[in-house]
Amino acid sequence: MTQYTHIRNATGKLTIKNTTFLIDPFLAPKDTYPGFEGTFNYQQRMPMVDLPVSMDELLNDVTAVVVTHTHLDHWDDTAVKSIPKSLPIFVQNTADKELITSQGFNDVRIIFESLEFNGITLRKTGGSHGTVEMYANPVLAPLAGDAMGVIFEAADEPTVYLVGDTVWT
Repeated sequence: MTQYTHIRNATGKLTIKNTTFLIDPFLAPKDTYPGFEGTFNYQQRMPMVDLPVSMDELLNDVTAVVVTHTHLDHWDDTAVKSIPKSLPIFVQNTADKELITSQGFNDVRIIFESLEFNGITLRKTGGSHGTVEMYANPVLAPLAGDAMGVIFEAADEPTVYLVGDTVWT
């Protein structure tokens, strides 16, 4: 059975065929970080709400982690400290793999186009992480950076498209 549970912000859990993916773990306590300077509501501290479950309950059945990109609101210090270092982590590119590997994780895999995991195909999708105008701005373009979406496919299960933090193009 396929099931998605939204935790908060971009964080969620997707279970397909007894495999549970933790998506974009932003796990810090409420109000840990300042808002992103220059954005709408930049004065609002993040995360805006507490985790609705304990860390133990959140991580209890996780088989693997998907990090669509490594901005603070998708991958934070609390995730680095709390997630077991042996869990497989799926990322979009070499830079994200190098960062997460440098944080002590020993099974970081890049989804170049697609890959198989526990009978589930993960397909990387493109998408913009901002507007055309943002990417044309030499100051904003590096801040926006890359992000991915992921399509999850498994036999006899519905296909799930995780858009991630992208604008579908």
